[in-house]
Amino acid sequence: MVSWYTMNGYPKDALLLFAEMELEEGMEGDEVAIVSALSDCAELKDLECGTKLHCRIRDSGMKICVVLGTALINLYAKCGEMESAREVFDETPERNIVAWSAVISGYAQNNQSKEALKVFKKMVSDSDHKPNAITVMAVLSACAQEGDLALGKWVHVYVEREGLNHSTGLKNSLIDMCSKCRKIDVACEIFEGMKEKDIVSWNAMINGLALHGLGDKALIYFSLMQKDGIKPDDITFIGVLSACSHGGLVKEAYTHFRNMGEIFGIPPKLEHFGCMV
Repeated sequence: MVSWYTMNGYPKDALLLFAEMELEEGMEGDEVAIVSALSDCAELKDLECGTKLHCRIRDSGMKICVVLGTALINLYAKCGEMESAREVFDETPERNIVAWSAVISGYAQNNQSKEALKVFKKMVSDSDHKPNAITVMAVLSACAQEGDLALGKWVHVYVEREGLNHSTGLKNSLIDMCSKCRKIDVACEIFEGMKEKDIVSWNAMINGLALHGLGDKALIYFSLMQKDGIKPDDITFIGVLSACSHGGLVKEAYTHFRNMGEIFGIPPKLEHFGCMV
């Protein structure tokens, strides 16, 4: 029952049921229930509850298998505790690609890109595991943060060779990496070749063009995005206003800034005001 609540997106209810099961019924959670509870703690970013569960695992002498270890890594990573996540990873005796991907993604999501790339290189050199789409997206994010074009190119070739390039999320990561590694022409090629584009795809392209001073082209893509039926969000407007700023398009900037609130109902944030200065 705990797992059902977890899988159906009710983390609070799942944790309440888990606590009730143990306190009122005197039942100790098995490995499946504990993994579900840890996933709920991660979803809620409830570090205190997750840490208590980890302590109980240790006190009970329960063996940390790869599934339990990965759940703990995800918990600590989502709560920004990468030191604890790495400790669990290092203590997990058997690691699969999911465990490797969890710690690499954790580092990338917490802006520790150097560590993410170190772990990735260790996985490639010291294990038999092949990167999957989740691993690759995390590595591309880290490459973008570091501006590591050489590794980014290697990953791009790997994606094409292994046939992983059908995922929209993966292509979005490639666009972001190429844009931030000064390969905007390659980013455009990937974008134009996509059969399905989501809001992240358009945002990556618009922000990438703005970053390279191609304001006019960024605004063309902004118009095309709306014609494609995609509603802009606050990240879109950071790219649009940045494009106007770099291109000296003062009048257009004020128009888009006004439309952001009046037409799209998006309240301006500090980043938007920064583009208007």
